[in-house]
Amino acid sequence: MKVVKIGTVAGRHDMPVDGYILDEVQNPADVEEIRKAVNTSLMSSIGDYVESGWGIPVNGFDDGYIFHTPGVKIELYVTGLTQVTVAALSFLVKNGFSVDVMNYDRETGKYIPQYFC
Repeated sequence: MKVVKIGTVAGRHDMPVDGYILDEVQNPADVEEIRKAVNTSLMSSIGDYVESGWGIPVNGFDDGYIFHTPGVKIELYVTGLTQVTVAALSFLVKNGFSVDVMNYDRETGKYIPQYFC
């Protein structure tokens, strides 16, 4: 299984990741802009893994499809900016990725996986 390590926002914490979803967040209250930026970034960085052959309709097709993406697991390293985490998880779930949310443990200095889907 391919594991892709992604951090939510660059420059907030040192993380053992392949890249970050966003470089910065200008306005944390603008959740719609964050959602759009996260979707654009993730589609650009991991969109090649999404299988477009079939999907499960969401809300009678109004919200698009949930796709199946076998053989790829995402380790999502979170920084504490919940708006970005929620937007990222929404994208990843809708596109069928297996996701472990990686939480920092201050006592050990390591990241601990929390299985999400």
